[in-house]
Amino acid sequence: MAATPKKPRELSMRERLFIQAYTDHDSDTWLNGARSAKKSGRNRTSRGARTVGSVILARPNVRSAIEKALELRGAGLEVRMGRLADVITGSAKSYTVTTTKNGGAETVSTVEKDPSARDVLQAVDLAAKLTGHYQQQQIDAHQAQREMDRLYRRIMGAGSSVTPRNAGRDYAGRSVARQAHKARDGDSG
Repeated sequence: MAATPKKPRELSMRERLFIQAYTDHDSDTWLNGARSAKKSGRNRTSRGARTVGSVILARPNVRSAIEKALELRGAGLEVRMGRLADVITGSAKSYTVTTTKNGGAETVSTVEKDPSARDVLQAVDLAAKLTGHYQQQQIDAHQAQREMDRLYRRIMGAGSSVTPRNAGRDYAGRSVARQAHKARDGDSG
């Protein structure tokens, strides 16, 4: 008998409040999990709100609802990635407008700035997170480590429990080389 796919859980009232705050472009909670958690009544402390915001954002049904809300507001993934690309390539500019009054005359000056190196690095980091690049790297590193362990066991013998990660360690995880040096030097401990 084939298993039927699980129906996604309905959003709670607090989750809906969180999503509303998280996707409100005109608020200081815009795309900020901690502030959105506080506004939705989750936690009053900053540390607790960060934790709660992170936990809520990890829920698949909440992520899905956030993406739908952002799409409806014209800030879907494609739009955000396009804006990040503008920052990364330097085509996004920031403008500073200053107005000074000198007696009765008013002077307006505009300064155009390219994105700073910090802005570009943050955009690259965020783009990698949005595309799941970091998650894929973790999976690839884990698979590579497992393959190395298999290869090492094949070389050392099928029954060997020694892997590159625990080679040179005793059963308690202590360095065998360090114990040998202590024994040679007459240390007892």
